[in-house]
Amino acid sequence: MANIAIHQPRASYILGGAEAISIEIAKVLSLKHKISFVTSEAKHTENFDSFFKEYKDIILFVFIESPLVYEFQEKGKLNAFDFESIVFGENSSAFYEKNSFDAIISHYCTDLITLNKKGSRIILHLHGYPKEKRFINDISYRLADILVGCSKFALEETLAFFPDMKGGFFFHMRPDLKDFKINNSKKVIDILFVGRLIERKGVRLLIESLKKIESSFNNCVIAGGGPIEEEMKKLIQDLGLIDKVQCIGPIEKTKVIELLNKSKIFVHPTVSREPFPTTLIEAMSMGVPIISTPIGGIPEMITNNVNGILVEPKKDALSEAILKLLSDKLIYQKLVSGGIKKIDEDFNKNKKTLDFLNFYDKLLGDIK
Repeated sequence: MANIAIHQPRASYILGGAEAISIEIAKVLSLKHKISFVTSEAKHTENFDSFFKEYKDIILFVFIESPLVYEFQEKGKLNAFDFESIVFGENSSAFYEKNSFDAIISHYCTDLITLNKKGSRIILHLHGYPKEKRFINDISYRLADILVGCSKFALEETLAFFPDMKGGFFFHMRPDLKDFKINNSKKVIDILFVGRLIERKGVRLLIESLKKIESSFNNCVIAGGGPIEEEMKKLIQDLGLIDKVQCIGPIEKTKVIELLNKSKIFVHPTVSREPFPTTLIEAMSMGVPIISTPIGGIPEMITNNVNGILVEPKKDALSEAILKLLSDKLIYQKLVSGGIKKIDEDFNKNKKTLDFLNFYDKLLGDIK
């Protein structure tokens, strides 16, 4: 049994893929190892609160007082997450000084800048990859002893920036699908998007594609918050789609499940830099067919016309794919079945749990 700290300031108050996966990693590793979960003292998301209540007698939760990412401004090449990571590392230093760990798991490179390692070895789980050279990346990535990519693509892109780094692995982690259960809800939503509203997620592309086929669908729900949320609402209004396309802002997990049960199609129209979106796994597990793009790590998850449709991030291609799924019942059911089969075969809970524990046996052996 190893003594492991999971250093994740954002897991307590942000509901995103990296945060959800850090929680799942803690759950799985706690089956075999002693886990401390170090995060921000903040208002909890529904997902984190559920995690805390279920595991408070199994995992040591350490809450650190620190400003949240929303309280920082981006400056030059430093983003708000960078600033939060640095402050959080400083504020958590006393805890790490008093305690010793065989390994500390981090989920964002800049978390390592001020992290008090105190002799611990550092495993950095990558939920993305660099898009450009940044001086802070040159420092932070090299503070990790082992890199674990969420996809083969994410790991390869990172190592392209840091070819001299050793200890590179990848593991397709499974999100917690315990509550993602299909019910008999009526499919009253034609098209669903769930994700952070940033340019690379392709929300603008989706809205513009829908304008081209506005007479052929009934409604679209866009769930998520982010820096372009108000801009996207204005685009919807300017294109005359306000009666058909609705931006509902950030939502909790129970609402995501409710929307998936009510939706015919899940669209994830990424235009750049997509490591391995967990929302696609969630949609497949709920029997909702997917339309996405062959960007980043997505083709490691979606095979075109088998368990989803992959199209180039262009308006015509996306609108045509949406029309195809809304009108062709045979291809629709084929993709539903293909998605569920993919989850059963590649994201089976028991198999994934065992595989991850064995994977960590190897990592912990490598760093001793």
